[in-house]
Amino acid sequence: MKTRKSIFARLAIPNSVIILVVFFVAFLFIGILNYRLSVDKEQSTLEAFLTSSISSVDNRLRDIARVSLICFADERTQDIIQNYDSYSYNRQLESAAYLQNLMLSMITIRNDISGVYIFNKRSLIYKYDWGTGLRAGSSLTDSAWRPADGDSIWEYISGCKLTVGGLPDFIRLSSSAPARGEHHLYMAREVKSFSPHKGIGYILLLSPMLDLRQTIEQHLTDDSFYIVVDRQGTIICETYGRYTGQMFADIYPDIDLEGWVGESGLKSCDIDDVRYMADTMVSDYSGLTLLIGRPAAAVFGGTWRLLVLIIIISAGAVLCSVFFTLLQTRHVLKPIKMLSKTMENIGRDIHVTLPVTTEDESGRLIASFNHMMDTINKLISLEYETTIRLQEVQLQQREMQLLYLRSQINPHFLYNTLDTIRMKAALEGNSQVAEMIMMMVDFFRLSVGNNELTVPLKREAKLIQVYMQLMKCRHPGLNDFYDIDHSLDEMQIPSLILQPLVENSIMHGLKSIGYKGNIILRVYRDAENPVDILIEVTDNGVGLSSERLEQMNHALERRKPPPGMNDREHSHIGLVNVASRLQALYPGGFELRFYPNCGGGLVAKIRIDGAVGATEQEDNIGTVD
Repeated sequence: MKTRKSIFARLAIPNSVIILVVFFVAFLFIGILNYRLSVDKEQSTLEAFLTSSISSVDNRLRDIARVSLICFADERTQDIIQNYDSYSYNRQLESAAYLQNLMLSMITIRNDISGVYIFNKRSLIYKYDWGTGLRAGSSLTDSAWRPADGDSIWEYISGCKLTVGGLPDFIRLSSSAPARGEHHLYMAREVKSFSPHKGIGYILLLSPMLDLRQTIEQHLTDDSFYIVVDRQGTIICETYGRYTGQMFADIYPDIDLEGWVGESGLKSCDIDDVRYMADTMVSDYSGLTLLIGRPAAAVFGGTWRLLVLIIIISAGAVLCSVFFTLLQTRHVLKPIKMLSKTMENIGRDIHVTLPVTTEDESGRLIASFNHMMDTINKLISLEYETTIRLQEVQLQQREMQLLYLRSQINPHFLYNTLDTIRMKAALEGNSQVAEMIMMMVDFFRLSVGNNELTVPLKREAKLIQVYMQLMKCRHPGLNDFYDIDHSLDEMQIPSLILQPLVENSIMHGLKSIGYKGNIILRVYRDAENPVDILIEVTDNGVGLSSERLEQMNHALERRKPPPGMNDREHSHIGLVNVASRLQALYPGGFELRFYPNCGGGLVAKIRIDGAVGATEQEDNIGTVD
């Protein structure tokens, strides 16, 4: 047994579900959109931080590397490095003073170089720094900054090797010098002579790590963290300075730094038990990798607060909407419920009237129901009588239309009269007139000799041939040609539908050029649908303008003569009659239109759908007396 549901339940439950679904979809859409906007904004911010920081670091390293080139550009410096050990003490002092003036002119206005050291192949020959001195017995052996033979790191940054570490052992500390454990950047370059081009010494430049950190931090927010890693994976500097000089993979084994470099978009990682959203960039100049991140809570904090607020507001709105929807639905459906109960009992009492309490659709529905109950018995009887009468009128109208469109000439009287005239002409020796009258008899015998609605195609074609013979007797300049598929000779088509088309071509297409031209009749099957036939009557006369042609086709569709037709244009009436007869015999299954002929003139084309398959059925239509 099926459970009966009230219309209230069928409306209230889906409406409530729709409201909840709309809320959920809207909340999901807003959440996803807000999340994507936050991620895109943060990514744009981090990309700007990365680009600015990398550019600043590269510029700083590039400037330091330029200072190391002084040993290549100055010939006296080259001479001092090569021959320092052979100089007397006084000349060594002069050389040191020269180098001091040279270096001061380059670095006194800079704050990113804290020391300059020049070595020949055996020892330190010049130093410029603050608060430090050279330890006695200093040796260059195994120095961290000194490149070994074949060391690929030598070509890191503009020909300089970049190293991070504390102060080297050969520097003696003073009370004003920085602690030895404080990290510095070392940029070492091998000095080579002009000719022959071979190594003669080294120049070592020191830069405080604090300067590098300040260069990066000036582009970041206070809650950001950063890590700078060289090509070997060594941490150059980072936010807190705890892991400088150590391998990145040892400190952060869960972060695939190389994989991150090739990926776009933000990545999440844990640093000191805090979730960060980070991004990376590699310098094309120095090869350093910079990783910058911000706490996820700072990135998405505003998003979550907004979502919570939206949930609270939307939940209240949904509850209120559902409550008032249910209340209003119950009130609106109350008249409908009353009408439903009344209609359930309609079989027991049809003389019932319901009160109309509203003027909306339900009130109009109840009023219509009352009116229906008052008139239902009359409508039943009237409907049957009207239907039967309408069917009879339609049948009579169609029969009268077919009879009206059919010629009503009495053929027997016409045949006898014409035959008498023909015999008189023959007795008087006028054979040409007798022959023309005989063709006229044949024409009328074919056209009005029977009352059949349909005739074989070959009979209609014969009628056109006889008609053209008569017209050529009057107008010798006419020519007629026929292209007929003889497999269609016995196919039934409506009688007298071709002669008006041919007459129209002669009277309107060839008349103005002295009745000189060609009339072509073609009957063939449709290539795409062989059960449909196409009939074409083509002339090479004057044709019609595109506007007049459109009026003609529109008139055939409406079954009315085109506007502006004078009383002598009887062929146009004949064309409309052809269209009307086709409509009566093939409702919705035919087409009659005129088209421009590419060689001049017009083409009248008739399409009859399913004419070949319907031939057998036409035999059962009967005749009209």
